[in-house]
Amino acid sequence: ARMGDKAAKKVISHYVKYVAAGILSLVNIFRPEVVVIGGGVSKAGNDFISAVKRRVSRYRYGGSSSPKVDVRVAALSNDAGIFGAAALAIEGVK
Repeated sequence: ARMGDKAAKKVISHYVKYVAAGILSLVNIFRPEVVVIGGGVSKAGNDFISAVKRRVSRYRYGGSSSPKVDVRVAALSNDAGIFGAAALAIEGVK
C-alpha cells in the first residue's frame, strides 16, 4: 500500500473500517477514555493506527460534543501474553 498498489490500499481501507467499527462499538457502549490496541494489529504501523484514530474520533456517538477517546498502541504490542505467562511462571501459579 505504501508503494502505491491500489488493491493493497483498498484492503487497508476496508481493514481500517472494520477495526474502527469494532472499537466504536465498545467506545459507544462503555465510553472509555483510552483504547489500547495490542496483538498483531499493533504492528500495522503509524499510518494504519492514525487512520483508525481518525475514524473513531469522527464516528463516535455525540461526535465532537462527546469526550475524546485516546486510541493507543500497547507498550508491549504483541508481547503482552509472553510477559504475562512469564510472570505467572515466576510467581509459581498454583
